[in-house]
Amino acid sequence: SKPRKRRLLMPPVDFKGSKHSRPNEVLQTCTLSADQRGKCPNLDLNNLLGTLVYPENPSRFMSSVWNRKAFAVLSAPPSRFEGLIKEHLFDLDVEALVSSTISPQVFAWMKDRNNKIASIELSEEAALKCYDCGASLYFRAPQEISETLVGNMVEETKMGYAGRESNGELRGEVEVFISRKGHVTDWHFDFMHNFTLQLKGTKRWRLSTKNAVRNPVRSCTPHYSGIDTLEQQMKIHRLASPQFHFKKSFKHHETVTLTPGSFMYFPAGMWHKVECTEDSVSINISMMPSTWAELVSGGIRQLMWRDPGWREGVVGLSVNNSRSKLRALLYNLKQLVTKLTIDDLLPKCMLTGDRKVVEIRGTEGKGEGKNKSRQSAGNSMKMDTSLSQLHRISIDSETVMRPNVLSILMKENDLRLVSKHTDLSHISTSSFCSEDSGDETDDTRASVCAVVNGNGSGIHPTKKEKESGRTSSSRKNQVRYNLHINFGNENLESAMGIEFIVSRKFEAAMDFLLMRRERFTLREMISKINEKLSRQRPSHPPRASTPTPQPP
Repeated sequence: SKPRKRRLLMPPVDFKGSKHSRPNEVLQTCTLSADQRGKCPNLDLNNLLGTLVYPENPSRFMSSVWNRKAFAVLSAPPSRFEGLIKEHLFDLDVEALVSSTISPQVFAWMKDRNNKIASIELSEEAALKCYDCGASLYFRAPQEISETLVGNMVEETKMGYAGRESNGELRGEVEVFISRKGHVTDWHFDFMHNFTLQLKGTKRWRLSTKNAVRNPVRSCTPHYSGIDTLEQQMKIHRLASPQFHFKKSFKHHETVTLTPGSFMYFPAGMWHKVECTEDSVSINISMMPSTWAELVSGGIRQLMWRDPGWREGVVGLSVNNSRSKLRALLYNLKQLVTKLTIDDLLPKCMLTGDRKVVEIRGTEGKGEGKNKSRQSAGNSMKMDTSLSQLHRISIDSETVMRPNVLSILMKENDLRLVSKHTDLSHISTSSFCSEDSGDETDDTRASVCAVVNGNGSGIHPTKKEKESGRTSSSRKNQVRYNLHINFGNENLESAMGIEFIVSRKFEAAMDFLLMRRERFTLREMISKINEKLSRQRPSHPPRASTPTPQPP
């Protein structure tokens, strides 16, 4: 039988009327028709990805474009960026932009005697003088708009926990490029995913995936880097591709010209060369999500820290002793890694939470009315409904529970004992779950405050309590615990932290979990708690009965 002919893929329905470049692994362009230009939405900071990639569907962009190829929207109306320019970028006034940067220094790009681009760090005043003399400038955008653009992009690309550092800082930045006509940035690639918005002037981009490194750890910048930086870049890229080498030019490449209103995305590791055909202003939203290697290696290192053998300093080396010692440690490491599970490294809370603080409370009891405003605040933070159901997990007395091997549970009272003699003012206490949370908590249910950004809060009394010199009765009836998961990094910052605020009735149960590393059942936990309570309960002698006084 004759082989079937492959059917050609047709453009999506909502792309009808657009001009599409031929399918290739480098670049996909969408040139808006006159009808689409009339319907093109202005940039909406609350629908950032959707308005940037119009007329493409954001979900289809993430599934077919992200980290696969470059994507450009051309012939879009320049007016769609007007709101961003006027409200957040000082109407592109160069002096105002430079003075509002959050960069400690401004980078000026100038050519040296060998006609090679030199990147020079300058003060704001010196950078402006160089700009007047023909230099191109590069610096970070104002903090407010940077946090808005990067934060919204983290949410809309569904990076979740990977879009922030362990301390809650965003893993991304917004750069401003103010370039002079004729400025050329030679072939290089970045380790970030870039969203470029052309605000003024035109830029000609050349793109190639030849000799590219997929998901690079570092950039490759042979056009202006020093020899030390080039050596670091070369060795890390040779790790990914033994044939990797620096490219000065590419015979085959794709070319696209961005004009005001144009937008382009290009993934990390894609070679590109940029030429300004006229004075230009553009911004880059650069995203740097954490990697799977960072997630897993932190967990493995935390397990290794449990063993005193791994924590031992490397001293007194000899050939026989050191090799036998390391052989035993490697065997131990294999055993440790087999204990790790997906739930240890990536609890569902890390996927449903967005490093924000949400409060989960029972819907019954006397605390319901007073906590209504607190619940609505959590909903306004787009809390995943599955996270709000965590306190409704159904178990029976024989259900086997296994503690996360990367978790440590700490009681806040233990920290308070230290804080009597130690200054703990550096610990963050600003969170949605503030110290006055829940004036009256439901005695039948533990309220839970999930803090998916590290330390948690509640270590210090409130300002009002400090002034009055007393603590509220609600705080006396509450006990706080902090659960930290996966903190095997240099700064010991947790990939996820959860703060539990429970009534005193649950204190014994939480104390049982403090010291537990092995599997257990609910029956076993209740038995251990009862044993502990019976030992702690004081034995009083029976009171003598007092005769009831008779009325006269």
